[in-house]
Amino acid sequence: MKKIIKGFAAVAVCITIFSQMSCKPAQSTSKSISKTDSVSMSDAELYNKAYSYLIINEQSATNALTNSTSTEVKAYSKDLKADYGTLREEFRKFAKQKNITLNEDLTTEMISMNTDLTKLSGSDYDKQYAKTVDATQTDLSNALTTLSSKVSDPEIKKWATEISPLINSYSSKTKDFSDKLSQMK
Repeated sequence: MKKIIKGFAAVAVCITIFSQMSCKPAQSTSKSISKTDSVSMSDAELYNKAYSYLIINEQSATNALTNSTSTEVKAYSKDLKADYGTLREEFRKFAKQKNITLNEDLTTEMISMNTDLTKLSGSDYDKQYAKTVDATQTDLSNALTTLSSKVSDPEIKKWATEISPLINSYSSKTKDFSDKLSQMK
């Protein structure tokens, strides 16, 4: 009897939590992983969208450490992974302060992109990795810009505005890296 009561209580808690959350599962698109109508998204959804780009960049960097044959790509990926690990903790801390439940799952499009990348090897891998990380870094930067301009919560807006210069510096660094690798033969 106690188990049944606990079960009903757990279900009630879950229903309460999910009814109060406005987050929807991430949806992928067939052409662009950043293609989403941000106007209708809640603050938590916008925050999670930015967070998902952070996750894919961190995972791509981890994969590059294993799959790349270039010492330059591995060194860059090691730095990127460390930077994004720190940034991910900042996202988590702030989400906890704002009572935002973070979605650790990637969209189907992101998973597919990562899988396709790991099928490559050698300089083909390195060049595609550079293009991929450049694109997803741009998506992250754009998601932060959207977050800082579209959210209704002033604390989230302030946080996103304050962290944007850091993200933009990563974007610049990534763009330079991508340009350099694309010129390799």
